[in-house]
Amino acid sequence: MNVVSTDEDRIEQVSLSQQVATKLRTEILSGAIEPGAPIVARDLVERLGVSHIPIREALRVLEAESLVVARPGQSVIVAGVDLHELHDLYRLRRLLEVDAVRRAFPDYTPEFLDGARSVYDELLGLAPSQADSRWWEVHKRYHWSFLEPGLTPWSTKLLRLVWQTSERYQRLYILVFGSVDEANAEHDRVLEVAASGDLDSFIDAWLHHLDRTEKSIASGYKARHGEAADSSTTET
Repeated sequence: MNVVSTDEDRIEQVSLSQQVATKLRTEILSGAIEPGAPIVARDLVERLGVSHIPIREALRVLEAESLVVARPGQSVIVAGVDLHELHDLYRLRRLLEVDAVRRAFPDYTPEFLDGARSVYDELLGLAPSQADSRWWEVHKRYHWSFLEPGLTPWSTKLLRLVWQTSERYQRLYILVFGSVDEANAEHDRVLEVAASGDLDSFIDAWLHHLDRTEKSIASGYKARHGEAADSSTTET
């Protein structure tokens, strides 16, 4: 039997829980809800105008993404800074991203690099802030332009989860413990080495960028919070 598709057949609705999760995720990653802040379901019911059910479902999604922490018998809180998590996330990024750029490198043609340069120029025209998401969106697009040609469906799923969890650490690097000038110098180096056609040098530049971000956050956080930061999850 042939079934003719109509507009009515297309399911485009996003569930309430997905909408709540998207809103809270944006607020967490933008810093509007700070690390360690409690998320009280009854407050969300009043603020968002939805029932407890989609809020509970949304919070379970965010907990699975490591953006919030559910404490037995207490309110859910926004995840703080955990240096063990930071190191684990960047270990996974190195594994997944180096594999991706090895696969992708043959696709770094002059036309491809022109596109990457265009994204980088767009990034240079923006300023990072907690309130404005544009810099972060273009920053992610710049990184993923180099990664996507070498990603498989499964590595894409895994890397998206790792990136989503590590985004708050990237913001700490840019806004607190590093600087946008440092980041852009690294981005410029990546683009320059990609154009050289030397895969090993490109991987070295990519790893240097990841290593510098991870080390800057860890050393800056330890300087602010002391060595106790090594052994516990701490609020900023």
